[in-house]
Amino acid sequence: MATELKDMKLSRPGESSELYSRNFPRILGGVCEECGVIDNNYPGQVQYKFCKHYKGREMKCTFCKESADHDDIIRMSTLLVKEDPYAPGNLVTLCGSYECTKKFELKYHITPK
Repeated sequence: MATELKDMKLSRPGESSELYSRNFPRILGGVCEECGVIDNNYPGQVQYKFCKHYKGREMKCTFCKESADHDDIIRMSTLLVKEDPYAPGNLVTLCGSYECTKKFELKYHITPK
């Protein structure tokens, strides 16, 4: 049986030999692209916490420094959410900044076009 999104945990970079990855709805400025704004009583950057995909999760970019202001990054970014191809059942998130994109490309051996 396939692992459900709600059962997956955020992944830090690791190693494995299998490469397979699923994409999940992006988080656009804190709003799930599929579910949209759910509760108008809360700011946009926390709307993803109410949707069926990320409910109750504290999402953050896998490649940003731990000391970064993750709430601000969520508010200002489009967060890509994928299943980690090296660790199925774990999530990899990417904020799209130049530095994080470079780390992502190196980690997953992606060559820019």
